[in-house]
Amino acid sequence: MNMISIRSKRFSIALSLVAFMLSGCGSDQMKFNVAREKGLLKMRAGNFEEALEAFAEAEKGLPNDGILQYDIGVSLDQLGQYEEAEMSYSKCIELNPEYERAYNNRAVIYARLKRFEEAIADCSKAIELNASDPLPYRNRGLSLFDMERHKEAIEDFNVSLRLAGDAPETLLSRARAYIAIHQHELAMEDLDKVLKMDDQNADAYYLIGMALRHMNRTNDAELSFAQAVKLDPTLEIPEQIEMISAKPIVDLVDPKTAAESYLKEQGIATQASGESTIFPLSGVRDGKTHDVLLKEITADGELTFSAEEVDAIKTKPICLVLYRMSDTQQPLILRHIEQWTPVPETLKPALFSYTIE
Repeated sequence: MNMISIRSKRFSIALSLVAFMLSGCGSDQMKFNVAREKGLLKMRAGNFEEALEAFAEAEKGLPNDGILQYDIGVSLDQLGQYEEAEMSYSKCIELNPEYERAYNNRAVIYARLKRFEEAIADCSKAIELNASDPLPYRNRGLSLFDMERHKEAIEDFNVSLRLAGDAPETLLSRARAYIAIHQHELAMEDLDKVLKMDDQNADAYYLIGMALRHMNRTNDAELSFAQAVKLDPTLEIPEQIEMISAKPIVDLVDPKTAAESYLKEQGIATQASGESTIFPLSGVRDGKTHDVLLKEITADGELTFSAEEVDAIKTKPICLVLYRMSDTQQPLILRHIEQWTPVPETLKPALFSYTIE
């Protein structure tokens, strides 16, 4: 989870300003300041809709106040109105380009919208303005992780932890990155630290299960997954499908070409599948033809299907070819499943175990 910054300064003058206004002695400018302070009090109390009402009144008299735009952005952000929040943070930056918190918070918005390059750029600017704040390092690390730049993500998590101490959320994020690059022992060390701080942390047990599964300690992994679900019944335990070990196919950088070579080794002839954007190939074995669906598995083992793919799969059996890209951007063919006809329930995003040699 990305973290936003909320101004923590106490506005002790707010009530006195309100009293002053009620006495009838305030100017129009004072009225706008009072509205602003009222908005801050509401925001700090978690009443974000009421905060926005007060900020809207304050904005009438303070249209060029960058920090006010920041506070509006925070309230919109907390209400899930991300595109509107991004606009307010951008206006804050335009009016106050040295306000590093606005860059950090806009980066969080960009990450939620999967605009990871922009998120990384904003985090970098926030770090340039204040290198001692751990939040931009952590948030940049999360975007780097989402782009599968795991080693760079770990470097940022390291800095964030050095600045903020052993923050559980950052330890969990670094553990995920360690698992992605198969440094499972280091992941286990981070997760052990989390459990020492909070022995009821479901995410820690879940990630321990993932690490143990990759270490082929299946029984221990299942025990950890069971504890995770006991603590948080909403967690979905990853389905385990036995994968073949994967090695890069030399000089092949296109997944389609790699799939053709791999399927040929399995005795399946392939040919182009016409104009289909979903099935680039069809495979033939024993006179039976199946469309081939190429699906990339993320470094976390996540496999997702688009609605178009789900509809296509429901109509006929297919040959599913699973692959992931190596650090050198070579396709690693992990497994193929012939005549795959899953029921709709199995088409939810699932996690798969795999081994990379």
